[in-house]
Amino acid sequence: MTAHVAIEPMPLATFIRDYANVLDQVEAADAEVVLERRSGRASFVVAPLRRVQSDRHAMEAVTRVLRHALQDKALEKSLAAGILETFPWVTFLPATERTQFESAVLETLRGCAALGRFTAFEDLVDSWRVTAEIWSDPASARRLLAPIVAPHGGAAAGPGAS
Repeated sequence: MTAHVAIEPMPLATFIRDYANVLDQVEAADAEVVLERRSGRASFVVAPLRRVQSDRHAMEAVTRVLRHALQDKALEKSLAAGILETFPWVTFLPATERTQFESAVLETLRGCAALGRFTAFEDLVDSWRVTAEIWSDPASARRLLAPIVAPHGGAAAGPGAS
């Protein structure tokens, strides 16, 4: 697998001031540059069109293969093992949540592959990664599982309580 070459991220204002030089660097290195904006606004990536087109074509091919592979129930165990290898932090999840994560990953990948768009997958992984981080710290997990004292003075049941 070829390494993904990237030029150091830069403020959008820097790019605007020296765009010709930056574009020459990006083209010469067949790289990409992340243009960052202030105030938490969306960043952008500038890359040669040929690179973007080839990445898109490869992603479309992988998406088609993935869509077919995810329909094969016999492959699910192998895919689950691949999930654990890809996301080693899953080991911090309790067994029931690990199973939920594996199912959610496969279902989300099926849906994303059908659409050819994977932002929902990234959102899913991000939320589960945060959950694993909490489980990796027993003190944090205990605090979050403890009953919540309600403002009216009564205790509210903690997560998972009936």
